[in-house]
Amino acid sequence: MLLLIFLVTAAAQVSDKNMSVVQASEIMAMIERGTPLVVYDHIIVKGDLDLNKQYYGAQSRDPSVNSSISILDSAVEGSVNLDNITFLRRVTFLNTTFEKAVTSRNSKFKSSAAFINSRFNKSVDFSYSIFEGSASFHGSGFGGPANFIKDVFAKSADFTACNFANFAYFQGSILNNCQFSNTKFCSNAVFSPSDFLSDSNLSDYRQWIGFDRTVFLSKAYFRGSRFTGDVNFGDSLFNDTAEFESCNFEKMSNFRESKFNQEANYARSIFQDDATFKNSRFEGTARFIDSVFRRHADFTGSSFMGVADFTNASFEMRGPSDIAPTNFQGTTFNKMANFCMAKFGGDANFAYCTFHDDRSCEERSNALASLGSRLNKCLNVIGMSLFGQPFRSASFGKAIFGGKADFQGSTIDHMIDFNDARFTKLLIKWDNIYPLDDLSNYPHFIKNYKNISWFDDASDCFYDYRVQIRNKQPLGYATKTIDFAAEKAYGYGMKPLYPLMLSLLVVLIFGFIYRRYINESGPLLGYISFSLAVFISGTKLLGFENVSKPKERQAAIAYDVEKWLGLILQGLIILTISKTVLDVVNM
Repeated sequence: MLLLIFLVTAAAQVSDKNMSVVQASEIMAMIERGTPLVVYDHIIVKGDLDLNKQYYGAQSRDPSVNSSISILDSAVEGSVNLDNITFLRRVTFLNTTFEKAVTSRNSKFKSSAAFINSRFNKSVDFSYSIFEGSASFHGSGFGGPANFIKDVFAKSADFTACNFANFAYFQGSILNNCQFSNTKFCSNAVFSPSDFLSDSNLSDYRQWIGFDRTVFLSKAYFRGSRFTGDVNFGDSLFNDTAEFESCNFEKMSNFRESKFNQEANYARSIFQDDATFKNSRFEGTARFIDSVFRRHADFTGSSFMGVADFTNASFEMRGPSDIAPTNFQGTTFNKMANFCMAKFGGDANFAYCTFHDDRSCEERSNALASLGSRLNKCLNVIGMSLFGQPFRSASFGKAIFGGKADFQGSTIDHMIDFNDARFTKLLIKWDNIYPLDDLSNYPHFIKNYKNISWFDDASDCFYDYRVQIRNKQPLGYATKTIDFAAEKAYGYGMKPLYPLMLSLLVVLIFGFIYRRYINESGPLLGYISFSLAVFISGTKLLGFENVSKPKERQAAIAYDVEKWLGLILQGLIILTISKTVLDVVNM
């Protein structure tokens, strides 16, 4: 390779000289005579270089060329036809421009084949060819369609820094140790399906199947491809659809800091080793439906601006690890994140994520919708809602978590659906969880919150559990009425604030009553103080047991009623506080 680069540099240094003209027939005659070394530098080749036509008339069914061919810093004005030819020695075109079509279908290159820094202005067709030695198109430009369909690159394929201005077809090819780093595909790049192989005997850099810093301006098709070595798509740009459905990544796969401007489809793909999409950006829908991650899956700091669909995805890594086997920490989900039926073998880290959805986008752009959202959150505190059902920012319905699932520190615009999910340790506040459909799910969540000592969340969960029992089970009218009263009066023993707020309301109401029936001209604050004394006297606490009873008939009735209400409500306050304390002590 160093020798080839030296030759290119030397050729460039004399590029300002006048190029001599050589007829294609002269070159073909030297090849036909078996000249060991056919070398031309800084020439213009006139006529068609058609070895196929020449050799099929003169040789057997398997025509072969025994010359080593080197054409440097030159221009080929005619077409080039190398179809069905076997090249026994090296073929080299350095810094050469091909003005017309180049075809080399069904050819065999027994030694190296180099088309470095060359320009193919028209179509190129190497379909069904075999490169037994190293093949290099490093730095070349393809103006027309480039066909490498079902080629075999047995040793290496170097397409680094190439520019494909038209379609590039590699489907069905076998590419050993291929490099497409810094390459630009201006039109469709089709590799579906191909085999990308890697030789472990090469240096560390060459072991990577290199697509780093590659630009795909149109569609990129890799569907059904197999990557047997470490593959690097880091810092690449997919401006259109990125199709990786049903791919098999047998070793490490790196998509770090890549950008997907349209749909990215990894459905049913298998990642056998570590897979990283760290700090990548998905502008369109990201599909990982039925995909399998056998080891670490790292999406740290990534942004999903469209729908992120991980339905039935499997994150299989288990056992101890310095970091969570599945890591989405700091990831932004701008629309719906769907992890329904996903399976997490080990810990799943969703800490400090941002969960938006379509409704969130509307609220951020529409002032009225934003006001409605804030109002709805206030009403949710007292069990009311502006909308029939809350909105979902993400869904983990029927997901299975084999380890800890951590959502702490995340920003969740609406709620996350965990219906029928199974987990051992879930770290997410109860008010961020979408209402559960099945009553049998509630005890599992209550137990989870008690196990992690989140008692407020355990209480809130139990409260909602009791409400759902009343709403969903066939209870009689009387039972429902009593249950409703228990909910609003003391929150089933889980809401000490409920009886306290109700007590304050009773004191205020009876303060107005006393003022109305005793002396309307008296100061309201004084009657409220009197009402408070009557309320407390129901339990004969703090020396208020001898509060004088009003003489007025209506005020006297109110006095008796308030004393009984004070007794009941203060008892509920003591009951709910005691239950909360006992829950903590029992842990």
